[in-house]
Amino acid sequence: MTGILKVDQIQNNTGTAAMTINTAGQVNFPNGMTGENKYPFVALLGSNQSLSSSTNTIVQYNTTNAGAGLDPSSVFSTSNYRFIAPISGYYWLAANVRTANQGANARVDMIFLKNGAGVMAQGQNQQGSNDMGWSAMGIIQCAANDYIEVMVNANGGSSTTISNTSNTGNLGGSQTMSWFLGYLIQAT
Repeated sequence: MTGILKVDQIQNNTGTAAMTINTAGQVNFPNGMTGENKYPFVALLGSNQSLSSSTNTIVQYNTTNAGAGLDPSSVFSTSNYRFIAPISGYYWLAANVRTANQGANARVDMIFLKNGAGVMAQGQNQQGSNDMGWSAMGIIQCAANDYIEVMVNANGGSSTTISNTSNTGNLGGSQTMSWFLGYLIQAT
């Protein structure tokens, strides 16, 4: 037997709304999350950024609409270079940075900052004089309007640049090497 259940709202037994269904068929929850919106974003570094040796530097991811970039829910500020949580929840976040070499024996660190305080970091040491690249990812709990930034510090004895291009040549499309992305995995 098959049937159709026609409702606009589902409530728990005390009358509190658990979810509503709008005329477009989208499911909405009281915490602000819709059944289809996970607030995805991809922010890219639009051009090379200076990076002074041994200096904490916020990465200036300043575009969301080029190449692979996207931000359908406008959750990323390209003027402040930060993700702003639209609702409370757990967010999966990842970032990548590529820099020109600083010479031999460089140390590089990357940290996610939530409201200006460190929450998760990654680092590596490098020997030789090749370009450097590093990534970090994790799940970070945010309240609505918390913001996440990516900070880096490279100590190789000389200043360098954060790069936005790869060595893969003319393959077309976006080839940016410095990016920041994420989405909501569970509302709270």
